[in-house]
Amino acid sequence: MDDSLLNFGVSAPSSLNQTPPAITEQSIRTRLASAELNFIELEAQIASAQRVLNTLNRQRKDDIRELRILRAAVAPHNKLPPEILSEIFEHYVDEPIVICSKQPQTVVSPFTLAHVSSKWRHIAFSTPSLWNRILIDCGDWTNMDTLTDIAHNYLQFSGSMPITLQTTGSFSQPRNHGLLDRSNLILDLILPFGTQIQHLTLSFPAVWMQNALDSYIAGFNWDFLESVELTYTASQYRDIHFSRVMRIFGNAPRLNKFSVTMGPEWPRVGTRDIFDLPWSQLTELHFTHLIIPITLIPVILRECTRLVKCTLSVAKEFVDAVAPFVPLSDLVMPTVRSLTLYNPMNFDCDKYLERISFPNLERLVVKIGGEGRNGRKWSQSQFSAIIARFGCSLKSLSTTADIDHADIESVLGDVPSLRELNVQHGQSISSSTLRLLCNGLIAPNLEVLKCIVDADLLPDFLDMLDCRYIPPKYRSSYTGIRSVVIHCETRTQGYRDVAERLEEFCTSGRDIVVKDQWDVSSDSFLDTEYHPFAF
Repeated sequence: MDDSLLNFGVSAPSSLNQTPPAITEQSIRTRLASAELNFIELEAQIASAQRVLNTLNRQRKDDIRELRILRAAVAPHNKLPPEILSEIFEHYVDEPIVICSKQPQTVVSPFTLAHVSSKWRHIAFSTPSLWNRILIDCGDWTNMDTLTDIAHNYLQFSGSMPITLQTTGSFSQPRNHGLLDRSNLILDLILPFGTQIQHLTLSFPAVWMQNALDSYIAGFNWDFLESVELTYTASQYRDIHFSRVMRIFGNAPRLNKFSVTMGPEWPRVGTRDIFDLPWSQLTELHFTHLIIPITLIPVILRECTRLVKCTLSVAKEFVDAVAPFVPLSDLVMPTVRSLTLYNPMNFDCDKYLERISFPNLERLVVKIGGEGRNGRKWSQSQFSAIIARFGCSLKSLSTTADIDHADIESVLGDVPSLRELNVQHGQSISSSTLRLLCNGLIAPNLEVLKCIVDADLLPDFLDMLDCRYIPPKYRSSYTGIRSVVIHCETRTQGYRDVAERLEEFCTSGRDIVVKDQWDVSSDSFLDTEYHPFAF
């Protein structure tokens, strides 16, 4: 448009709301008609150009699609032989396929690989080892039929490979289903692939589990089965016959791990129950919240000649024995390296393990129950008696007990071999203990410490860490205190005074974690996998 149209002097009469002279109005109308014509022509040119641009964009998309196909055809990953790609896929997919009603946001699965190209899709679906591990999140148990069908569809691609089958679900009572009419879901899940199962983890309501296992074919052979983990949720445990449950897995020539976990109620195994498991094969045996009578403990353990990890649940009183039980002879378990004791209410664990010793024990976990701190008191005399009788060089101790600062100091002083101490549920470590640690007078081998520290003791605690720190280039057999978890009140002035120093510790590569004093889970910090120390 011609810029001269702007130089008419039209603004003055318009602003005064006056009618312009006739000659001026005629000129404006003439130029307005010309401008409108120019605008129409310009719009037509733009529309024509837009049609050309749309055509070019469509051609561009087609070219991009063709480029992707051609580039994929000559890409390095498509030049790899299928057997090499298959091995790469196996390393990439290192987690089970997760099946649940609500699909998680991020899932690394064979489907991720199958969507890359048609060649990858063929390799992914023809690699059995990508499909032989399934984890089913059953949720509230309302959609089990669909989840089972999906699991079977995936397992079909596993061919004859050994299978890992895991289930998880709510610990609450199932909704919309009776407890007695859904046990067939468990059988429907495991029977079609039972002979291929290598690792079996079942978590179901107690009655469903019991009815399903009771209905299982007697004498069924588990050719590949190596580990069994059974978790009984909900309630109603009184009619569970564990001898029949265990007999189901008696024909498992490769079984090396057996675990039973009950919910919040602690049922007891009858003294006349007969357990028919291949005990001599087991390297792990765990009875969590399931009380084995004191008369059966030595009978079972005597058969477990290869046992490495063991979990036992201790009753608060001997209700199964008419008279005090005395084993016929001492029982020595030289292969056991890790022992976990669940103790509901301050029961003397030493009596439960009368005349049973673990001379090579490295890790001891004591989970003491009860209401609050009043029900979880630590007994230093009990601990000392156990360690003295075992005659072991304990390297790791974890407990949920309310252990006071004097007993913490006693533990560190009485067990010089200790490398890891976890007392996050106890009282604060004391200033005298810090001085002894700083001077190397106690716990000369301590490497991992998880404890509560009062805010006013934080400066002394950090000084102790500096004293016990050994730079990597100077480390030999002892690496110093390399990992620390501190629980303290983070909203106090004492914490704020050392916050900058703590940050310097962390930025320098020191493994130090600070949590609020009350941010302690009663179980999670004790349920981590144990890896024996390397010497």
